[in-house]
Parts: sequence; structure tokens; C-alpha cells
Amino acid sequence: MGVLSLIIIVALSRGFYLVQPIGFKEAGYMPPVEISPASVPKEKTPEEKGVGATGEVRGEAGGGNVFTLERMIIYNAHVSLRVKTGKIKDAVDKLQEIGIKYGGYIAHSEIYEDRAYVTLRIPSDNFTNALDSISQIGQVISTQISTEDVTEQYIDLKARLRNAQREEERLLEILEKANTVEDILKVESFLKSVREEIERLQAQITYLERRVEYSTITVSIQEEFTRPPPKPQWPVFDPTGAIINGIKYMYTLIYIAITLLITFTPIIIILVLLYLFYTLVRKKLPAISTKKKS
Repeated sequence: MGVLSLIIIVALSRGFYLVQPIGFKEAGYMPPVEISPASVPKEKTPEEKGVGATGEVRGEAGGGNVFTLERMIIYNAHVSLRVKTGKIKDAVDKLQEIGIKYGGYIAHSEIYEDRAYVTLRIPSDNFTNALDSISQIGQVISTQISTEDVTEQYIDLKARLRNAQREEERLLEILEKANTVEDILKVESFLKSVREEIERLQAQITYLERRVEYSTITVSIQEEFTRPPPKPQWPVFDPTGAIINGIKYMYTLIYIAITLLITFTPIIIILVLLYLFYTLVRKKLPAISTKKKS
């Protein structure tokens, strides 16, 4: 019964951890503080290349011990470049050289005939230096830089990890005191759940540390658009086309003539009849006049 009581206590305490807001002091950390302009770190010397990945946050842990926690800042950038025609491959090769120069690597690349997309992972200390080198490859169309401060998220994960590890230690102590198979199985069930939580938290912490350690620079490259010079257009004489066009025009004229003839034929006939009638009447008028005089 003593072992079962201990299991119940651990289970209740575990549930308490899940619902209780995690205090930073209990985890051995202090929350991020506001950084005033006076406390902003001075610019690095020329020997210290790039920008620092983090600033420092100072505080006191339990017992009055002073600790220094570096700010966890993730740097991202997107650069659009325009290069001369046929220089896409050369630009990608230069990006690879920049990655090697600053201790990074190409995480992803897509190369086409007239464009390319490259993702670089560069140590955050060399972030600005890498951007300067990239801007010299071609004409910079646009540059977008973003930062994400994950200090508070990192501290929270570390605090939750410490609590889970303490819980694991208590369960191991209980497991040593277990006498029956039933007690052992129950403790191991709780222990398995706690260890899964520890692994998950450790993976999240490692992921954040990796993202902070290496900045991400995405570069899109496209070729310059150049119009080819206009070619002189020389006149081309095609006798076949001329003959065909001549026949077409002749057919059109014949069609128009026939149409006009059919349209005006009745009018012409009427005019001819009127003219004949007028001529006949004119010839008869002198004869009639002579008969009247006699």
C-alpha cells in the first residue's frame, strides 16, 4: 500500500505540473526583461563578423545566484536578385561559395533555365555579412528581413523539462521500492509517459537552438529581360500572290458590273421606250400641221 500511495502522489503532482503555470524562478531562470537603449550591446569590432544571434538578459536564480541568459533570436531573410542572361548557374555557384565562406550550407535549391531558388543556412553571427556578399552577386530587387524572439518560449520549455526530469527521478526511486508485479507495472507505465514527455521537450529545445544558431536566407534569382534588336524587313515579291490578288480583283469588278447591269436594265429599257415614243411623236407632228393648213 505504501508504494501505491507514492504512485498516487506522483500522479497527482504530475497533473499539478500540467495545469500549474510554470514559474521561471523554479526552473532556475528569470523571464526576459525589457532592454533599454542604454543596455543595448555595442556594435561588434571588425574582427567579430556579422551580428550576434542573441543579446544577454541578466537575472537572479534561487539562492541569489546570478545567471546570464542569451536572448534566443531567429533571423530570416528573403533576397530577390536579377542577373545577366545565362548567369543563373554562376550565381548559384557564388551562393554556394558564400555558404562555405561563412560556415553555412545550401539547404535547398531549385534551378531552372531562366530562374533559381536557393535556401542558405548561415550561422547567425555571419547573417549581415552573408547578406552583403549576396547583394554583390547581381542587382538587388528586394530584401526582406524578419526576426523572432523565442527567449520566453525557450525558458518555458527548459522549465518544463526540469520538472519532468525531477518527476522521472521520483518515479525511479518509487520503482526501487516496489515489491509486487502490479506496483512495478504501474510505476513503469507512469515512467514511460514521463520519458516520452522528456524526449518531446528535448526535441523542441534542440529545434529552437538549431534555428537560433543558423539563420535562414532564401534567395530568388531571375535573368534580366532583354529584347532582341529588331531585324530589318526587306520587301518580298511573290508573283503567285500577285496573280491570285489580280484574279480576285477581276472577279470583284465583274461581280459589280453584273450587279449594276441587272439593277439598271429596267430603267434603261424604260428610257429607250420613252426615247422611241418621243421620236415617233416628233415625226408625226409636221404631217398633222400640213393637213390642217390645206
